[in-house]
Amino acid sequence: MEENGLDLCINHPATFVHLLGEAASQADWESLRGLFQLAWEKSNGRPPAKYFGPLLSACSRQGDATSVLSWQPYLMEHRLVDEVTIIYLLSAHASIMDWAALDALLQYYKENNRVLNAKHWSFLITVWGESGQSEKIATALEDMRAQGLEMTEQLCSALLTAWGHTGHTLRMKNLLAWMPEAGLELTDDVLLAATRGFTQWGEWSMVDMCTKKFRKPGAVDADALAVVQTLQAYGQKPMFKMDTIMLIWTTAMNNEHYTELEKADISASALQAVMSGGSAHLYLNDLKVENIARVTMERLHSKGLVAALRAKPHALRRHVPPASYDMNTRASPANKRPGINAEKTCKWSQQFVHTVSTLVKWYNGRDGQRDNIDALLELVDRVFSEGVIDWEYKMGLTNQFINVYTKAHAPQNKIKRILQMLHDNGLKADIITITPLIMYYSKHSDMQQVEKLRKFVKDNGLTPTLAYYTALLSAYARTGDWDEMKAILREMKQQGTNPDDWLFKSVMFGITHQPDCEKQLEWLWERRAKAIKNNELGFHDDQEILDLIMVGLVKGKHWNIVRKWMDGRDGTELSDRNARMIIAAANKQGVVDVATHLIKKWQKTQKEEKNVDTRFPGYVRQRI
Repeated sequence: MEENGLDLCINHPATFVHLLGEAASQADWESLRGLFQLAWEKSNGRPPAKYFGPLLSACSRQGDATSVLSWQPYLMEHRLVDEVTIIYLLSAHASIMDWAALDALLQYYKENNRVLNAKHWSFLITVWGESGQSEKIATALEDMRAQGLEMTEQLCSALLTAWGHTGHTLRMKNLLAWMPEAGLELTDDVLLAATRGFTQWGEWSMVDMCTKKFRKPGAVDADALAVVQTLQAYGQKPMFKMDTIMLIWTTAMNNEHYTELEKADISASALQAVMSGGSAHLYLNDLKVENIARVTMERLHSKGLVAALRAKPHALRRHVPPASYDMNTRASPANKRPGINAEKTCKWSQQFVHTVSTLVKWYNGRDGQRDNIDALLELVDRVFSEGVIDWEYKMGLTNQFINVYTKAHAPQNKIKRILQMLHDNGLKADIITITPLIMYYSKHSDMQQVEKLRKFVKDNGLTPTLAYYTALLSAYARTGDWDEMKAILREMKQQGTNPDDWLFKSVMFGITHQPDCEKQLEWLWERRAKAIKNNELGFHDDQEILDLIMVGLVKGKHWNIVRKWMDGRDGTELSDRNARMIIAAANKQGVVDVATHLIKKWQKTQKEEKNVDTRFPGYVRQRI
């Protein structure tokens, strides 16, 4: 299309709006800005109201509420706020929770003889429900009744969503019972909204009812997202039926209208429902679940998925000249991150990352599945190189792989491979990346790398977290660098970071790796007791930390310290399980006095509790 072709389109608003809409739907921000610029110039700065819809839509998709609201004064001044633009303006106010401004905009809209339709009311009811404004929902129902607006399935879905947030489950039940009487259909969207609401409040009988009525999980009119959310909600039940999950999953897999990525996302949701559900222990080794995992993996590696990720919209871009003036004063930049398609980022990033993340969790919990995790890493690297996944999702997924490989003590070349992925994609390690790396290198006795990571945190201005300090202290505890540990604790105090019980557990267990650790253990135990007294520690478990320390002492063969600690500390006694472990280890290493003392103490305790059970393994009795 030549320049005169665009002039012709501008003279035919319906065609030009279609062009704007196409550019917005394909997230082709450069073309959209160019088209809007032409319309602005041809109309002497007074384009029709219908041209603003696609522009505000583009800003909304980028999550840029500021840019949307920057147009509000202009639109109000020229009375261009119509039934389309009002939605984007209301959404922007709701996203920043400026409820006073939202009310003022509604008042302006009504004063200009505008009437809110069902779509407007549905949006308002939903956002008021999410923010807990029950009184606004009640007022909205009265206004709708006064307006003579008939109830629709869309409005019912919004009410169910809102009441699900506010906990009005009785109203939800009454509405579901009333809808068939009023001739309204219990559509998939209605049932999905009800399922999510009832799930939040543990109304599992209603969740079952809604799930059974969700009859068309694979139908053309059932959104793939609805199927995903239904599976996720169903998986939260204390007890679920595998047959229901399989029915929803099988039907969706046979739906030719879903893309490969949507099918992979649905499969991952089915897998996640099983892993997180209350009946998980019954099904984790089920061949049906293994089949879901296999199909999910196949979908991810299918040619259709890779081809879809490579597709980028160029149809309009070549026909539109670049913008000659800066629209950033009115709208956000077309691409904050060059080469990234924002529409696809929003949709594909979430689907792809959710699917890969679920599979990594699944395979990580099973033996002999390292090859599958390696294959997922290679796939992620290829998809990253296509430039269609947002950097935030890249960081999250990369950090997950780092966690998996560091905990599995993978070879260092694997760790370097993931870090190279970060570098190749123009990303820098964050504090979440650094923390597991410190733990990994400390366990491999590579303190030189730990020092480099610590320097990286300081040089790049990263904010240390409690998890980071815990990993760092554990690393120095393993080497016995007591002075450095004290320096880190002082730094934490200066930063206002209070330790938690996990920090003390990690550090005190790490200390037991040293040949001489008694003084350090005593100092840390007293420091922990002081933190508890000053209410700095929060939740704490004295027996758990004592048991963990004893495990470390026994592994380190610190029998002199075991003798001093085996009767407990500050009124906290060893657990029966821990005592059994120490008795077995003491007999195995010939430390008979420790085993004899704990057995006698245990027998005495059992008799005092009138639960005489003095049986011990045969080899223990023989050694004693």
